[in-house]
Parts: sequence; structure tokens; C-alpha cells
Amino acid sequence: MTKKHLFLSPEEIKHQNLNSKLKPKTYKTIVKNLSIILILLLIIGTYQILQRPYKSTITIAQKNYNTHKQTLLDFKQTLIKYKEPESNILYKFLMTKGKDIPIINIYVKKRNQEIENLIKSYIKNSQNIDKDKLKAIKAFAYLNFERKRYGRQQLEWDERAYNLALYRSIDMVSRNYIDHTTPEGTCVKDIQIEYGFKKNEELWENILGIQITQNGKTTVLKTYQKNRELEGMKDWFQCRGHRYNNFYPTHTKGAMACYGSVCTFFGITEHNKNINIISSTKCHTGQEGLDSWKKAPPQEYEI
Repeated sequence: MTKKHLFLSPEEIKHQNLNSKLKPKTYKTIVKNLSIILILLLIIGTYQILQRPYKSTITIAQKNYNTHKQTLLDFKQTLIKYKEPESNILYKFLMTKGKDIPIINIYVKKRNQEIENLIKSYIKNSQNIDKDKLKAIKAFAYLNFERKRYGRQQLEWDERAYNLALYRSIDMVSRNYIDHTTPEGTCVKDIQIEYGFKKNEELWENILGIQITQNGKTTVLKTYQKNRELEGMKDWFQCRGHRYNNFYPTHTKGAMACYGSVCTFFGITEHNKNINIISSTKCHTGQEGLDSWKKAPPQEYEI
């Protein structure tokens, strides 16, 4: 028996010996557990540090998405609010909000692709495409894009209407007048049969041109203006009577053509075969049409 056990009971000595055997193992276990805990803390800390840039990017992206989503919503509400050509509204919107708006750029890309697809479909179904006719087709495709924006069915490109529109534009330039009636008092209904139209097909005509007055004499400008077809279509959108024709819901076909400074558009509505539109339609001058629209209350289907 050792000296330090002299005053201890046998039970106490036994308990002390047991504790002395356990201490080394308990110490090693504690150190091991602490090491594991420290390693885990180190791993967790490193993960959180690495996650900070990722979380920051996610937050920024979410904020950008919400901002862009609201911007697109604002733009679409603006399109509905104003009765202007979509391209004019788009230009003003970008000037106000800033040109570099990703969500609007995506919209513009899709819109351009949609118009391009329309142009390709018209070319496929058209004949004798030249550069002037192609410009008319592009303007017509833009009209159909706008009709879709207002929930109207898109028009089919009609070769008969194109040929008649081209004839009307050439006639006005060559004979120096801009009107729905000719100097003889005739109008489209009087020659539509010659261009392959039926008696039950109703043709609504839009015209525009540039006249110059010099020394008291008024003449129609014969010089072609750049982008005349598209700009002419946009001008019609902003005139009440012309817009009514462009967006009339029962039109199913149409076309436009320009010559010099004069452009002509036809919207075509086909009635029941028993109806003779030609006999029931009267010729009206452009001035009569303008005066009528000035006095007219809001019309059904008017936008």
C-alpha cells in the first residue's frame, strides 16, 4: 500500500484507481470531440463566406427581375393607353426610361421577329416582288402587328388590292389630284370589277400625299419620300377616319402601294354573296369624309 493510500478506506482506494484509469481516455475523447467541432465550424464558416457573393448575386438578380417586370408592365399599359403607332410609343418610352432596358430590348427583338415572319409569309404568297412592293409589304406587316395589338384579326395580303392601290396612286400623281374621287367624279367602286373584285366585296380606301403650292398653283409632289410606305401607315394611324379603316374588325384582306408622294391602302370586307355593294355605294370626296368624321360621335369598333 502506497503512502497516499494510508488514510483511505478500501472502497475509496478502489474508486480512486478506477478514476485514474478513466482520465487519460476521457481527456483524449474531449480533445477529439473538440477537434471535430472546430473542423465543422471551420467548414461552416468557409461555406458561409463562399455563399455571400452568390446570395448577393441572387438578391440583385431578383431586384432586377422585379424592376424589369414592372418596366414591361408599364410599357404594355402605355401601349394600350395611347392611340399612336407602337414604334412611336416605344421610342418615347425608351427616351424617358433609358435606352438600355434589357426587358424592353427582349420585347423589341421578339416584335421585330414577328414582323419579319409576317413579311416572309406575304412574299411567299405574292408575285413579282420589286423594291417598291417590298416596302409596301413591310408597312402592311406593321399594320397587322398593330391590329394584333388591338385584338383584331390580321389581314391577308391581296394582290388585287395592291394592283388597284398602285393604279390609284399613279393616277393621282400623273393627273395632279389627291382625292377619293377622280376629276370625272368616279371612285374605286366603278373600277373594282376590272381588278378581279366581286360585287359583294367592299373596298375601304385610305389615301395620302404631299401637295406643294407655288405662285398660286398647287401640284402633287412626284418625288418619292424615304420610308414613305411605313411613315404613311403611321400617319393613317393618327387620323380618326383612316385609323377606323386600318383597324376595322370585319376586314379580312388588304394591301397598300405608293407612287411618288402618294400612297393608297385598301381594307376589304366580303359580304354575303347576294349583296351588291357596288350598286349601294356612293362616291364621296376626301373633304366630305373629313367633315363627316369631325361631327361623328364615337363609333362601334373605333379605337
